[in-house]
Amino acid sequence: MRRRWLESALGLLSLWASACAVAADATAFTVAPLRQYGYVIGDEIVIEGAAPVPRGYVADADSVPKPGRRGALLELREGKVEARSGDQYRFLARFLVVNSATEVRTVETPPLAIRFRKAGAPDLAVALPGIPVTVSPLTPGAVLARDGLEELQPDVAVPRIATIGFRIRLMGLAVSAALLAAWFAWAQGWVPTNLLVRRPFARARAAVVRLGNDVDARAEQTRRIHRAFDESAGFAVTDETLDRFFALRPGFAAARNDVQAFFAASNRYFFAENRSALPSADALRHLAVQLAEYEYATGRKAR
Repeated sequence: MRRRWLESALGLLSLWASACAVAADATAFTVAPLRQYGYVIGDEIVIEGAAPVPRGYVADADSVPKPGRRGALLELREGKVEARSGDQYRFLARFLVVNSATEVRTVETPPLAIRFRKAGAPDLAVALPGIPVTVSPLTPGAVLARDGLEELQPDVAVPRIATIGFRIRLMGLAVSAALLAAWFAWAQGWVPTNLLVRRPFARARAAVVRLGNDVDARAEQTRRIHRAFDESAGFAVTDETLDRFFALRPGFAAARNDVQAFFAASNRYFFAENRSALPSADALRHLAVQLAEYEYATGRKAR
């Protein structure tokens, strides 16, 4: 019985010794050749290391160094561990020089440690040792006082940009916008009536499109159109004098049927007191716009 216990104890001791031997073999990464001098601000320092790790062990992600500032001159941009063929693990660290030394300085990359784990076995810590590198300033601390090199130089003159093309395009756009706005105001009847003194139907259209849709508004629209006929003809235009009007204003002949229907409805409303005789507000606006267009076309032909 004692012999069996002794054999078991010796077996456990041998396993512990072999595990310690394995851990001793994997205590540090072997660093690949690295340039250790001549770094300036903005340069990257890349360190690659490799180490054998016993089978079954995997790197603990929480122990992989995270990016961040490492001292006054260095910042860790990336740290990663990846398995290679066999039992080899590769570690990569990228440091960035983020500051400039006033003179050549020797700094050491911070030592990093990676933890490897295996179920039922003790953890292994594999270290990446710190490596000294030199960091230099971009320019010397003192400049030879010669030919004005020590003085601040004036700013470079800003080249002038030709703007004539932009101005022409801007002016064309402005003119186009003004013409479009003027046409829209004319079409909507927003032009002040005092600018339309010689165009009675245009003034009537401007008034008609602003009035409402009820009976009183339609009656007023009808009166405005009658007034435009009288001003355009120079006499009171009625059913009996419509032929005289069209003879005097042949440009309105295309609207004869609509005008005659308008006068007939007006007579029924004003003289027969038929409240439903008046055309709709939309019909009156359409007639006013149509008469204003004929008036405008007639005026252009007269010129």
